[in-house]
Amino acid sequence: EIDAINEPYRPIPSGAISEGQVIFQIWALFLGGLGIAYGLDVWSGHDFPTVLALSVFGSFIAYIYSAPPLKLKQNGWAGSFALGCSYISLPWWCGQAVFGSLDRPVYFILPVLYSIAGLGIAIVND
Repeated sequence: EIDAINEPYRPIPSGAISEGQVIFQIWALFLGGLGIAYGLDVWSGHDFPTVLALSVFGSFIAYIYSAPPLKLKQNGWAGSFALGCSYISLPWWCGQAVFGSLDRPVYFILPVLYSIAGLGIAIVND
């Protein structure tokens, strides 16, 4: 809706790609990502699929960022924090889960603090 006004040259607003093609790509990338996440859990020898769980959580955050009724991007603070967590905390946690373990509180607290810094960056960029 807003991209059609602000960025009409992008693939969807310009009509270069159909809605059906977009939906197919979303599902292909989503399922492919979950498959890779599960493969990383198997490779890491996890009893619980930690990377897969983090990937599902990240996908949920991505969905509620843009989709109604929550549409976090309409709320400056919540949307910016969701971006900060997506860019900083989730990759950190996934990397720690694959190459180490998430067994200490510092592995959760520190990335969240960095995500708060990402909140500031997202606010400045908007």
